[in-house]
Parts: sequence; structure tokens; C-alpha cells
Amino acid sequence: MINHLIYQLITWLDTWRNFSMKKAVIEQFFLWKIAWTTRQAMKNKIVEVRWLVNNQMWCIDDLKEMLNSTIFIYRTAIQLEVSDEMTWSFKDDLKIFKSQWHQTKNLLHIEQASI
Repeated sequence: MINHLIYQLITWLDTWRNFSMKKAVIEQFFLWKIAWTTRQAMKNKIVEVRWLVNNQMWCIDDLKEMLNSTIFIYRTAIQLEVSDEMTWSFKDDLKIFKSQWHQTKNLLHIEQASI
């Protein structure tokens, strides 16, 4: 009985940690997207979309799939007034973000190793 409860607790904690990490990555992605956007009107729209993504509990995979206009998540995004331009840009922007994210992590490891 105790082992089963411990297993359930560990499983729940792992699930929560993974969920929290994924949410942190999405948050960093939107902060990055805002920082690299020059037009204020577009920054405002990205802030709105960030709120929608969090509210809808969408994950990175959901954003990548928005290239496909036949899936439910794309249609939902459009109904929530996310522009076609933004839905189509998610996958490419995520690739760029991921590359820069890894470069930054590698630089941090190099700097920490030299301290």
C-alpha cells in the first residue's frame, strides 16, 4: 500500500515537473519572440497570443502543428483571432529559438567550466 502511494506521488511529481518545464520553455519562447520583434503592434499581439496559449494549455507540439490548417488546434487558434501569419510562423520561429537556446546553454556551460 505504502509503495503504491509513493509510486503515485513520484509519478505525479514527475508529471508536474515535466509540465512545469514545458510551460517554462513556452514562456521563454514568447519572451524571446517579443524581444526580437521590432513593431510595437506585433509585440502587443504576441503578448495576447502568449496569454491564449497559456489559457488553452497548448504545448510546443501544438504550436508546431499549426502549420496544418486542417487540424482542430489551428481552427481553434483562428477562432481565437490568432492571425494566420502568426500560426504559420510558430514552427520556424521555434526552430530558431531552439538553436539559440542551445547555443546559450552551451555558452553558460563553457563559462561555468572556466570559473
